[in-house]
Amino acid sequence: MKKKKKKEEEEEEEEEEENKKRKKEKKKKKKREIFSQAENRTKFQSFLLREARDEKIDREEGDVEEEEEEEEEEEEEEEEEEEEKGERMAANRCRYKHQAAVNKYDNGREI
Repeated sequence: MKKKKKKEEEEEEEEEEENKKRKKEKKKKKKREIFSQAENRTKFQSFLLREARDEKIDREEGDVEEEEEEEEEEEEEEEEEEEEKGERMAANRCRYKHQAAVNKYDNGREI
């Protein structure tokens, strides 16, 4: 009887030890899993940050290009306005000369 009780007690102790080991292993596994998830999250976050930074750089480069294009367009518009202004001035000079010539000669006679 005593042998049976000792044997049962030893088996219970072994089971308790095995349960403790399993619990420790489960905790370790859970910690590893949490760590790996956290690591994956940080990797993903750093990936998102890189993507956002690249997009920002692309947008800034695009803005610079757009600004350069706008400046070129403004310069072209200014040049066209100057040419139109010059043409109008030349036309006005011709008109004034013609009007002066017309005023000088009224009905074929010089005034």
